[in-house]
Amino acid sequence: MKSANILLLSCLFLFLTGRPCLAVSPGPATEDFRWAATVLLAKNDMSYTSVRLTPPIIGHANPDLSDIRLMAGGQAVPYFINSYAVTGSLTVMTYELAPADSYNRDSFQYLDYKLSSEYSDDITATALHIAAAGQFVKDIALYGSYDGTHWDFIKNDSVYQVEGGRKLSVSLLPGEKYTRYRLRLSGNQEPVSFSRVWLEYNLDTVSKDYFVETLTPAMSVRQEGKTTVVALDGLKNLTLSEIELQTGDMFKREVYVNGSARTLYNLVFAGGGYRDLTIPMNGYQCLSDRLELQIHNGDDLPIQPDAVAVSYLAYDVVFQNTQTPVTLYFGGDEHSAPPRYDIMSYKEYILAEGYSRSAVGEISESPVFSTEEEETAAPDYTPLFNITIVAAAVLLTAVLVTRLKKIK
Repeated sequence: MKSANILLLSCLFLFLTGRPCLAVSPGPATEDFRWAATVLLAKNDMSYTSVRLTPPIIGHANPDLSDIRLMAGGQAVPYFINSYAVTGSLTVMTYELAPADSYNRDSFQYLDYKLSSEYSDDITATALHIAAAGQFVKDIALYGSYDGTHWDFIKNDSVYQVEGGRKLSVSLLPGEKYTRYRLRLSGNQEPVSFSRVWLEYNLDTVSKDYFVETLTPAMSVRQEGKTTVVALDGLKNLTLSEIELQTGDMFKREVYVNGSARTLYNLVFAGGGYRDLTIPMNGYQCLSDRLELQIHNGDDLPIQPDAVAVSYLAYDVVFQNTQTPVTLYFGGDEHSAPPRYDIMSYKEYILAEGYSRSAVGEISESPVFSTEEEETAAPDYTPLFNITIVAAAVLLTAVLVTRLKKIK
């Protein structure tokens, strides 16, 4: 009897203190995405490659592309999204300076210079250079002037030419546009002379050229009273640059799109023609699949558009080219946050190095999603399981109490 009581007490303890739970086997991450496309990797020696997101991919993804994922061998592939190409240009211009005056005062040697030629535009420079013979080390105070009378202090620096090295230039800010320069050199007991002094404008600029692609979307035309409505399909989530109407009709009409009006015209005369059929969209993101143009005809006959060309901003998904089969997934949780990968922190270096372009295969739909009806959520048996546990514990307690009373 005592052993039976101990067994009952042990069972009761386990039921009351054990944490009710259900074993859940999480599915693979790919099941969280409705759409997938195989990446056809480029075969080259470049360290990084990319895929250009097509309008159907952009349309099935979240508007901010936060649900884009790359997978290879069951592992996530880090990536970043790029929308521009980096281009650089180097501008170098030189302007000779001619001696204007020289003298000694106190313990300093003064050398004045002016532009050797007249220029119609203001001259700006990024450095002042000198050329000289012999060895010297001089502290220098640099001044600038427009008239040779009023001098502005620019900066203190030093110039030298010795056996171990030399420094024969003084850096300038690009905004300084003086026509005369004064060099105050230390130590007039050992004067120096410069064989040449000149200004240099050296500007290395980097610009971003955003990717823009053009498509001819499916188009339907209908008449609503005196208005021609041109419906364009397949534009969901695209960030639009401009829309160009293509037609041979001669007209001048007001065209409305997204609440804004633009006058378009296609006028042909014996002496020439006038044409403006482009509507700037200024980066407007079309969140619906369809965009409509409304052409106000007044009392004129409706025009007949042949086609419409839509220019939109394009995006590259850039990742390391490991030659391992990669799959692109999208169409996930609309509230998902974009992933944060280390590759974002050195994005600029990758852009400077460059990357190849891989192709993207056909889009396929995940079989775990239904295309005809919404998925029914799987029933949650956790509450029922917990109730069963509690009921069993109560029943076991009652049995134990009854047996203890009988013992007494």
